[in-house]
Amino acid sequence: MKFHPFFITPFLLFNSGLSAAPSHLWFSDQPPDKSMLKDMRRMHGGYVHMVDEVAVKQLWLRKGDELHQSTYLDAADGDYSLLSVQQALNKPQVIAEGKNSIRFSMPDEGFYNAYYTEQNVSDNILEINTAKAEILKHNCGNGHKYDRGLVKPQNWSDAPLDIIRLRQDDEDFHTRLRSGTDVKFKILHQGQPAIGAKVKLETNKGWIKIARTDDQGIATFGVIQDNFFDPNHDKKKPEAKKVDWKKLAAKNAEKKSTHSKEQKVERGHGGRIRVVDHYLVSAEYLIDQDGTLNNQPYQKTRYSVTSIGRYYPRKLASNSSAQGLLFTSAGMLVMGVGGYSYRKRRVKPFKEETFDEH
Repeated sequence: MKFHPFFITPFLLFNSGLSAAPSHLWFSDQPPDKSMLKDMRRMHGGYVHMVDEVAVKQLWLRKGDELHQSTYLDAADGDYSLLSVQQALNKPQVIAEGKNSIRFSMPDEGFYNAYYTEQNVSDNILEINTAKAEILKHNCGNGHKYDRGLVKPQNWSDAPLDIIRLRQDDEDFHTRLRSGTDVKFKILHQGQPAIGAKVKLETNKGWIKIARTDDQGIATFGVIQDNFFDPNHDKKKPEAKKVDWKKLAAKNAEKKSTHSKEQKVERGHGGRIRVVDHYLVSAEYLIDQDGTLNNQPYQKTRYSVTSIGRYYPRKLASNSSAQGLLFTSAGMLVMGVGGYSYRKRRVKPFKEETFDEH
């Protein structure tokens, strides 16, 4: 994969230059057993099971210091919650067999929010950790005359700490986060803006940017191009036989890590190529709040929340960067030759003159 790490203005910080961060929890819709993908269908919100023509989403909990290096959890002692499109709060089905996961039906178009929360006391600090997943249910077969209000994000007002990606002005169910845009996250503590919360955005390549929320609880990141790839490398070539894209996707999914550093390619309508990668956004909010938990006293409370998202590098990035380098080199060459020629013309050869005084 010919990626150059992605993000973030005004500065790029490599993770080796930062202090070690605690392990995060987050949701993934990629199964630990990649053979499961062959029985799943891909929709706009990712892979789903189809049960009686109803999409059923399954999410697995993962934990790790970095997005591309993580493990699936065998067990989880926290609480799961599900916020439906109608903002009804329910409990999803917990699957205890194998790696810990949840399942829930998505009968309606729109966004579903899944939460997992756990808490413990460490070093006299109450740690309340939340993993959040915002899942889109959209089927193009149902048409596109949907209520535009469904695009707006939802939030669980009682969430210990919630992270919300604010929508683009013209966003719809087909909008994809690309380079050249600003992405904003709003952090809410029990429904109110968390002012001064630390927000970290890291890519699959391990590049990190940290910001603080403003007086509205919003942190803004500028997305710049990091994934330079050859759009012709994976171009669909004419073939005599039909390609089984479902089987090919399952084969490509048999990787050691679901969120690896390797390039991922999606096939859109008509075989169009889309390269996709992931980012992990996390927020931390420390307040002076004391108490006891399981007979363990604490003097402060630290809230944290994570959510995973996707971004799509632009297809022309590789060509445009190569062309830019070519034009820059050519311009410098022309300027150098022109400057040399100008100076050459300005140099007058020495000519000795004599005067006859008689």
